[in-house]
Amino acid sequence: NGAIAKARYENAAKMNFETPLTTLVWLTSGVSVALTFVLSKLMISDLAADGSLFAYRHQGFWRSMDTHKDMVELSQLAADEGGPWLKLPVRESS
Repeated sequence: NGAIAKARYENAAKMNFETPLTTLVWLTSGVSVALTFVLSKLMISDLAADGSLFAYRHQGFWRSMDTHKDMVELSQLAADEGGPWLKLPVRESS
């Protein structure tokens, strides 16, 4: 990016500093997306091939806690009803 910026803006009378930064953002974003895709493809195919990758369908209570509002609501639910996630099913021992 430094070489590209120097070549394009070395003799510029006026400089918009966001333009080279935008170029850098696009460049690093493209590299990041491509690298993530390639590495994920390699890792997931290896996991699937040796049987390490599987899915589990959860039938119980689930709720995300991404924000402060979610935390307040879940805390209130736990205080009022004991929280469904706290009531684990009892498994029969075999």
